[in-house]
Amino acid sequence: ISLSSVSVKIPITVSLTDIALLFLLVYSILVRGKIAINKMSLVVFIFLLDLFLAGMINYYYYDYFSITGFLSNFIRIIAISMVIFFIPPLLEILDLKRFIKACLTVLKIHCILVILDIFIIYPWFFDESGIILNTRLNDIGRARGLFAEPSFFAVYVGLIFSLIFQYQINSKENLLKVTDFIIISLGLLAS
Repeated sequence: ISLSSVSVKIPITVSLTDIALLFLLVYSILVRGKIAINKMSLVVFIFLLDLFLAGMINYYYYDYFSITGFLSNFIRIIAISMVIFFIPPLLEILDLKRFIKACLTVLKIHCILVILDIFIIYPWFFDESGIILNTRLNDIGRARGLFAEPSFFAVYVGLIFSLIFQYQINSKENLLKVTDFIIISLGLLAS
């Protein structure tokens, strides 16, 4: 449950975040059976079309352009974009307050792991090929928790904290405590 992608080696490399995304899409399609068509989904569709055409133009003009690399990344972009079409109807049945509290708990756990990072020797490290067992101390001595690098952790904190803060403003419920701000701030400082 993070934005960090851990690759799973099968005949093709698939990341756990991709599997989770596909599960959510299939669940949304089977359970709700709806597609959200709105201005945002139309903008996303135009963006997808623009990306595809740009890739085809690059393939035509540049010899070094890899069509297989482009298409494999484009399939991932399509899967992520499908969230805009299928997940909004799923949100109608989701207990949003419970979801936000779960996100806050996971965020604090990640921050605590980053704070304690200098004291932990991980049994793994990240490589271009995915997750590999580790026999040495943390890579380059930078606090990163369960993420491949500190910048991924910072992006995760930014996105999840924004989601929690927006929910708190919209619902006028005070979910964030002073201790939560301290843990999140210390996690960001440690990274």
